[in-house]
Amino acid sequence: MNSEFAKKSLSECIELIIDCRGKTPKKLGGDWSKQGYRALSAKNVKTSGLVQESTIRRIDKKLYRKWMKEEVNRGDILLTSEAPLGQVMLWNSDEKIVLSQRLFAIRSNQYLDSAYLYYYMTSEKYQHELESRSTGTTVLGIKQTQLVQTVIKYPNILNQQKIAHILSTLDDKIELNRKMNQSLENMAQALFKSWFVDFDPVHAKENASSDADYEEIAKELGISLEVLDLFPDEFEESELGLIPKGWEVNKFNDIASVRKGLSYKGKHKTQNKDYPPMFNLGNFDRSGQYRAEKIAYYDGEYKERHLIRGGQLMMANTDMTQDRVILGLPIIVPELVDTDMIFTHHVFAIDFKSIELESTFKYYIFYTFINPKFREVAEGYATGTTVLALPKEGVMNFNLLLASKGLIDEFNKVLHSLISKMNSNRLQVETLQKTRDTLLPKLLSGELDVSELELDHVTH
Repeated sequence: MNSEFAKKSLSECIELIIDCRGKTPKKLGGDWSKQGYRALSAKNVKTSGLVQESTIRRIDKKLYRKWMKEEVNRGDILLTSEAPLGQVMLWNSDEKIVLSQRLFAIRSNQYLDSAYLYYYMTSEKYQHELESRSTGTTVLGIKQTQLVQTVIKYPNILNQQKIAHILSTLDDKIELNRKMNQSLENMAQALFKSWFVDFDPVHAKENASSDADYEEIAKELGISLEVLDLFPDEFEESELGLIPKGWEVNKFNDIASVRKGLSYKGKHKTQNKDYPPMFNLGNFDRSGQYRAEKIAYYDGEYKERHLIRGGQLMMANTDMTQDRVILGLPIIVPELVDTDMIFTHHVFAIDFKSIELESTFKYYIFYTFINPKFREVAEGYATGTTVLALPKEGVMNFNLLLASKGLIDEFNKVLHSLISKMNSNRLQVETLQKTRDTLLPKLLSGELDVSELELDHVTH
């Protein structure tokens, strides 16, 4: 049995730290470029991976050579130094990147497996030490002199690799399920765009001249002739321009109303799960997917009108991101959520005027709102400068283009099949995450001994 753990400072466990936090293009005699090497900052690095990639700027080769005296290599660990503090990412790529604002890159030495170090740095124990060594009031940050004094606990290199292998296998399965869900979601969005935004079947039928053409159209669009028959074969003028003949333009408030959530006090926000969960802006993942891990809990007073349920259609009415990708974004709280939740004033709850209207139009409206055309309209309704806000009236007066009920019902049939698969994947993700989160502290503390464990492949 060989499960003894050593304790050393981070400085004794690493080969180098790359710290370019004071550098800017202007200080180096250059400027940002449209092409070249990507410059990551703290806002792009999350423990879950890269985010806000559309905001990443670039520099050219000449400036890169001045900036990056030491290059980031595959296997290096990226750590945010502040705003936010302690986000950790294992750089698993050969892409040459630039370290920009509030970001360290750390390279482990030969005695410490980089994947093991990554998992150790994500642990609650290590994150607590980072915070305890940080400075600042409004924003916590850590200096390199304090960072290198943090403590790393580790077994021998083989056991490190075993621990990292166990945890990374779970993470790989989680990521695979997430990618599968994103593919299913992309399919749903593509179908909605083809049918109800680009009107592909209507355009095709408008140019058809025989039954053989209809059969070919149905084949190309991947639909049956029965579904194709539900589409008209010509357009007509409307207040929205040309629309398929027979479709209607309705105001959103003809079928639903909007509720604004609770403006809660931060002192009542808690992680105690004995209190009601609170749905907030953090539950939006920028693509219309629900983020359960961002749920908080609330121990203050609230009213019944500030409660929502699983299956509720929600919308972000403010935007805290620089690229304004959240404003107007919808989410359907998964049916898997089995308890009522309080919701904050940063989001709207959409209440349909009847159960039948909700059953028919919930997903149709969700994909209407997630479409870029609506997002442009939403921004037009918004008020404010630094932080945009979407007034209830803007949503209520939004013009909805509604296809025939038979066609929307057909769309819902396809959606229900995709949603069933996504819910299954989401359940698997939640189970895998709980398993990973339970195992991680036990593996990193030595409570679970892996010394006798035999694995076919343990290197990274």
